[in-house]
Amino acid sequence: MDASSHSKTLQSRKRFLADESDSDDTSSALKDIFPKFFVITPTTGKTITDLSPFWIQKSLQATIGTLTSIRKTRIGHLLVETNKALYSQKLASLTDLAGVPVKAEPHRTLNCSKGVIKCADLKGVDKQEIVDGLASQGVTDCFNITIPAGNNTNERRKTNTYILTFNSCTVPHHITVGYLRVKVEVYIPNPLRCFNCQRFGHGKNTCRNEAVCQRCGGKHAEEGCSNAAKCANCSGSHSASSKECPVWLREKQVQKIKAERNVSFPEARQIVSQQSNLPRSGPSCAQVVSGAATNQQRPKVSSPAVKETKSVHVQTDLTWPAGQDHPQQMPQQSTASQTVTCDLYPKSAHSIQQTTVQKPSDNNGKKNDKGSKNDKGRKLNRPPSLTQDPVATCSRYGVLDPGESTHSDPDTGVS
Repeated sequence: MDASSHSKTLQSRKRFLADESDSDDTSSALKDIFPKFFVITPTTGKTITDLSPFWIQKSLQATIGTLTSIRKTRIGHLLVETNKALYSQKLASLTDLAGVPVKAEPHRTLNCSKGVIKCADLKGVDKQEIVDGLASQGVTDCFNITIPAGNNTNERRKTNTYILTFNSCTVPHHITVGYLRVKVEVYIPNPLRCFNCQRFGHGKNTCRNEAVCQRCGGKHAEEGCSNAAKCANCSGSHSASSKECPVWLREKQVQKIKAERNVSFPEARQIVSQQSNLPRSGPSCAQVVSGAATNQQRPKVSSPAVKETKSVHVQTDLTWPAGQDHPQQMPQQSTASQTVTCDLYPKSAHSIQQTTVQKPSDNNGKKNDKGSKNDKGRKLNRPPSLTQDPVATCSRYGVLDPGESTHSDPDTGVS
């Protein structure tokens, strides 16, 4: 077996193992498919919120078990979440909660998710056949996106994009369409806008507000309106259906967070509001899209003012004499010259001489020549030469000659 055939065998073996691991992951994911979110509503006039929260907690724990979360909805119902199939079965058969007749139903939207696939091989396949073929992978519904045919008719043609509905809270990374492996992406729908009042969050059939023009935002119908474009939501110079509207962009972000994090609309809206309250250093998305950010001047950032500095003495430059109330500054010593006292003679007023020796200047590490011009005219302050024996003359312990003692100085011993 040559090297090329051996490498092909290894690649095929790796692909086989990868397919087996993917199939195992898919089968394990299918085992975990069950309703996780339930809404508990009372069946009589008595509401659940009239009960004590301690009684509700103890009753659910005794009847069902330890649930993942328990929350109260805006209308007073209970939204419970569990991650165990046994607890899900018990919740489905729940009829009484702390003496109150109730019923528990799976949540309408939180127990399902939608994903988008692109597969050109499904163009000639019927919708029901697609649902039946993918039912083992948790698919419950299928919708094909169509676009206008472009021949000035009302006909529409199919595309290779499909929206699949899964009976699980999360979308799988991929599915198997027959022998094809297809990637699945999270479906993020466009914001729901009412065609009557132009507000977001509800449809025209359930709207109770007054009709608003989509073009100018006036209190009239849109037909025949020739006024300047003005958004009814943000008062911008565009219609209410524009995708450059800041309100539309915010609602699109709410839809994205709801789909990706699998949370409810109020929770997703709260997350977006918290993110929008953060300070922004640049223009908004709507300004960038509309080109208004290019006409705006950026705020000028002033350079920090230069602070005046002054020298201060450190603690080592101060001294605190005894008996003083405040410290005093120590005198600074000059390092330009050094004073050397040569005590070659006995200490007396006539013999003690001080000699100041200056440091030779060093020009780039070069020594001054002996006959340089700078040394001309300088006299070195040298001590006088000794004409007699210095040991016998200068030592205090030396023995002086008796004959010379009458002619010498009694203080220094020098004649």
